[in-house]
Amino acid sequence: MRCSIMKVLVGGSLALIPAMCSAQEPIKVTPCDLVTTPEKYSGKFVQVTGRVYLAFEDFSLAQPGCEDAYPGVWLVYGGDAPTPTKSTVNDNFREPGSVIDVNGIPIPLVHDAALALFRQRLGAMRETSIGERPCYNCYLYRVTAALTGVFFAANGKSMPLSGGYGHLGCCNLLAIERVANVNAERTVIPMGGKFKCSSTKRELTVSEAQQLQALDAPCGTVGYKKCDELRAQQLVAAASFVGDSIRAEDGDVATPDGSDHSTKYGWESIDKLRAYSLIINSPDPTKADSKATGGLITRTTCTDVHLQN
Repeated sequence: MRCSIMKVLVGGSLALIPAMCSAQEPIKVTPCDLVTTPEKYSGKFVQVTGRVYLAFEDFSLAQPGCEDAYPGVWLVYGGDAPTPTKSTVNDNFREPGSVIDVNGIPIPLVHDAALALFRQRLGAMRETSIGERPCYNCYLYRVTAALTGVFFAANGKSMPLSGGYGHLGCCNLLAIERVANVNAERTVIPMGGKFKCSSTKRELTVSEAQQLQALDAPCGTVGYKKCDELRAQQLVAAASFVGDSIRAEDGDVATPDGSDHSTKYGWESIDKLRAYSLIINSPDPTKADSKATGGLITRTTCTDVHLQN
């Protein structure tokens, strides 16, 4: 059931109250429906069940089985609940009692126990460092839920999307009015513990660096999650040069950190206790035909100090 919102004067002050409720039922869809035929559902009241990603510059819906479909689905709360991550959206504060407006459509939000659980579990994270390494995006739960709201399709297929929503106009948009059926599964990120980390480095030969350079991902033509998957394959190959065997799906790619003469990527295990960084040196990393001249692989491992005693 959806309720429209009206402004009324109460005791000399404006207040927002439900004005009219309708029995409109949402269209039940899958994440793949929304990303493969977004125009079919644009402006429609829908319900979708799936995993929700929350990280720096990422508040989006997972799309298992159609990961290559682009653009994806950015999420936003209706009502007065702000976006729970920093990004170019700049929606980290809303006035209490306010109602967000998307393309002229007011989007209310049902505040109930399911929403409270969803927001608490989604935002729960390790606050302390692991060793000397800050623990970025160290969320303690993998959260799925049934999300009901209004869907808005992005305009255009290029990147960045001039008519897209979310970080850098990346995505389609689901404006959430109600949350239900919340399931929170504990991740392997340690909640407590004190850790000690150590690092080893290995210089790459020109030949090795060029082999890894050949695996570089064409990220300008795919979504950022697909780009991360391609980068991860490059880090898997890099780990093999230090005698390690890792699986891309057992970790996440860190944000690239470029400089004038090198490109740098990182991979962290899901539990944040093992990491690899790769630097590939080249005269001009902005040019695809600029051949690598060498590089560096750094491996970092962290151990709970209580387990060492």
